[in-house]
Amino acid sequence: MEGGSKLPKLLNNYPPCDGFDFPVGKPNARGYYNAQKFTVNNHLGEDWNGVSGGNTDLRDPVYSTADGMIFFAKDVGGGWGNIIRIVHKYWKNGEIKYIESFYAHLKDILIKEGKYLKGGIKLGLSAM
Repeated sequence: MEGGSKLPKLLNNYPPCDGFDFPVGKPNARGYYNAQKFTVNNHLGEDWNGVSGGNTDLRDPVYSTADGMIFFAKDVGGGWGNIIRIVHKYWKNGEIKYIESFYAHLKDILIKEGKYLKGGIKLGLSAM
């Protein structure tokens, strides 16, 4: 994680998130399906597609899955395009833990790097 040692300190002033939702189809990925699951065929993410097929989900909103700190929001080009990385603080077995969510293939980025945000905030629009 880029800047990993600084991130927990930055999140000290914020409470742990109280759960996670899906990045599309609020609530609970309604109208979407997971077309490419994490690690299947060495894929390093999940691809959420609209159930109507084709490019019907083009320009659909993409949301933060939980409260967290935006530590990367840039166009990296290539097949990734605009990406956003968010670190989330949460409780697990009585301990504070940190996990990262990653959003790629975005048409637009609607948030600013370095900001704390609540879960469910629109981050950008789908490009694929």
